[in-house]
Order: sequence, then structure tokens, then C-alpha cells
Amino acid sequence: ELRARMSVYELAARMQLSAPEVTELTRESTATHRRYGSDDPNRLKAAYARNCLLARRLLERGVRYVNLYCASRASGVDGLLNWDAHKTLRSDYERHCPIFDQPTAALLSDLKQRGMLDDTLVLWTTEFGRMPTHQAGTTGRDHNPDGFTCWMMGAGIRGGVSYGATDEFGRRAVDNPTTVWDFYATALHALGFAWLASPTLLQGFQRMARYSSIVNSALKPQVLITGNQVHVVREVEAEISDEAVDGFLAAVVGMCRTMSSPEFAPELVTIRHANNGHIEQYIDYFKCPVLFDADKDTLQLSLTVAQAPLPTGNLDLAHANDQVAERYLATLDTSLVQDRVRKILLDLLPSGSVSQNDVAGQLHKSVSSLQRQLKHEGVSYREILEDTRRVLATRFVQEERYSLTQIAYLLGFSDQANFSRAFKRWTGKTPTGYRAESRL
Repeated sequence: ELRARMSVYELAARMQLSAPEVTELTRESTATHRRYGSDDPNRLKAAYARNCLLARRLLERGVRYVNLYCASRASGVDGLLNWDAHKTLRSDYERHCPIFDQPTAALLSDLKQRGMLDDTLVLWTTEFGRMPTHQAGTTGRDHNPDGFTCWMMGAGIRGGVSYGATDEFGRRAVDNPTTVWDFYATALHALGFAWLASPTLLQGFQRMARYSSIVNSALKPQVLITGNQVHVVREVEAEISDEAVDGFLAAVVGMCRTMSSPEFAPELVTIRHANNGHIEQYIDYFKCPVLFDADKDTLQLSLTVAQAPLPTGNLDLAHANDQVAERYLATLDTSLVQDRVRKILLDLLPSGSVSQNDVAGQLHKSVSSLQRQLKHEGVSYREILEDTRRVLATRFVQEERYSLTQIAYLLGFSDQANFSRAFKRWTGKTPTGYRAESRL
């Protein structure tokens, strides 16, 4: 709890120092404001336009996730201040489309012109669509969760592609229906693909824990194995909303169902926040007991289930996306030399022994300079090498692609005996025993 509070205060301090400059929209030219529509006499359009402009400025400064909401509910009047057109769909949409159109187009054009679409994924999404028929007694339409459209742009997405279709009435998706979990996996790119291609749920959890900071620095999962139990635990680095915690746990279970079976269920779910009065819905979704007011946010399942082979497993695809994720992870904080060292070791170790001179050369540093910078970060080259060897060793032993002698060589050990001793120190088990357990 203390560490979480310190993290929140540090983040608040950094935001206080950087926010005034980022939010100072008067630094933008008159032409830019006119292009976005932030000077429009329609105050709702002008407000949304300013948010679009602010979104671009946040992205320029390295903010990883920006959420834009057009026409959020400010009162209980259906369709008047939002898109929830239960009563008068046509007039409601004629009101909101002009508000949305110009600022959104300006933002997308701006991102493209500045070269930011190369590594920015734009998602236009909603929680559901509208029914193809009028709601009783109105000219509006009710919610339709069974068929609606989302679109993506940027970040390598191929344009001009339409995937899936509804029936002729627009009521239900019938051609290549896409689940929210498929959508998540696509949006998460290498992290999503590596997770879905993992040969077992356990390896998927381990990848999630390794790469989660790519998506969200506050949701830091750990994977703990105790006896025949696997615990996926959200480490409390910062306090987040109850809804974000619930969403994280639900997303993990949803991805597990995509990878294994729609009937997948953990043995137990524990949640730190209090019971909000809807425990039946939690149990209905997770299909297992749910405990509130717990010490930790966790999903618990048996090791046997976690290590069972998955029909979606593809080692080559998982490894290819691991490399993409590792490279991106190393760019998130280029000030940390240790992350760059770890990336180099992950790239080079599978090709044979790597010396400290090799790594220093890759970084265009002398060995003494590398050692000094790592010491300043509170870590040594030997510690990073040991940790990287451990990660690769457990992966290679589980996958059975290489013999133990080959693994020892690939990780730079002089012989198999030295490798076996190191592996037992890391895991408490011999490589042979660990491999045998992975087959169960």
C-alpha cells in the first residue's frame, strides 16, 4: 500500500510539471484551430475539437493511451447529449455527426501528416450497435450487441479491408463474427499474438506478465506457482478504479477462453474492492466462486490446466512476436541501459555464447562505461545475464525443441552439468524433471 501511494504521488508530481505545457492550446496556430473546429460557434463541437487537439499533443509527448469520447452523457435525456438514440434516432444523429466529423478528420489528417500514424493505432469503437427496427412507440432504436462495426487505422493496419458482415437485416453478425477477445488480441499486436500463440496458458500468463507494461503501467501482473496451483496476481503499483480491476480480470479469463475452451473457468477469483451488490453477475461470468475484500486481485487455477497443450499453440509465431514485443519494450524507457542490454542478450544468446565485450560493442560503449552505467541503475551485467538465461532456459526446456546439451551451449554454459546446476538453482528442479512436469 505504501509503495502504491508513493507511486501515485510521484506520478501526480510529474503530471503537475508537464500538464501546463501540454494543455496550453494557445500555442497552436489559428489555422490549426480552424482546421479542428475549436473556434466553432457550436460549443459542443468546439469542446470536442479541443479534446482532439489535446489528444494529438499528448501522443506527441509519448503518452501511450489516449481515450477520446464524443458526446458523453451529461444528463438523463436519451439521445440529446449522447448517441443513445432510443427515442429519435435521425434527429439525434443529425445533431451529433457534425460535432464528430470535422475534429476527428482533422486529428487523423494531422497524425498522418506528422508521420505519427506509423506507430499509433487508432481504434473507433463502441460497446454495441443499434437494432435494425424501431423501438416500440418511438422513432429510435434499442441496443444491438450482436452486430456492429468498429474500425482501425494506422500502426501498419492495411486499409480498404472489411472483415465480417451481418445478415441482410443488420441484426446479427453471421460472416466471420469477431469476439471482443479477437479484437483485443489484434489491438495488442505482438503481445496479443504472442499470448494467443503460446503453447500453454501458463506460458501465455508469463508473456502477459513480461509485456504488460507495453499496454498499461498500472496493471502489473505476476504469475506465482505454489504446489499444484497457479496464481495470476495484480501487483499493486498504483491504485486504479474498481472497474479497471474487474476489466483486467475479465479480459484475462476471456483470452483464456479464446485460447482453450469457451467453458474455461478459474477455480477462484479474489478481488480487493468491496462487493458492489452484483456478485451474481461476477459468478455468472467467471463461473467460479468470487471473494471480495480480499488481500489481492487474483485468478487461481490448477497447474495441470495451466500446462495443458492448447490447440492454438504455435511456437514460431509466439517467438516472432516475442522479439517484436521485446524491441518495443526496450524503447519505452531508453534511459535504462539495462533494458537495452537485456534486449541484446535475448537476440544474441540463442545464437551462442555472448560476452560483455559483444554487448558493449552493440551499444557503442566501452566495457568500463557499460559497467559504470549499469552500476548507477543498481544492477550488474552478470545479474542481467543470469536473469536472461533463466527466462530463456525455462522457455527452451518447456518447449522441447532442443536437447539439454544444445540448451547449455545456446545459453553460454561450458557444459550440460553447469547448466543443470544453474537451472536447479533457478527453479528448484532439474531440467529433466521440469521438462517431465511440463508434459503432464
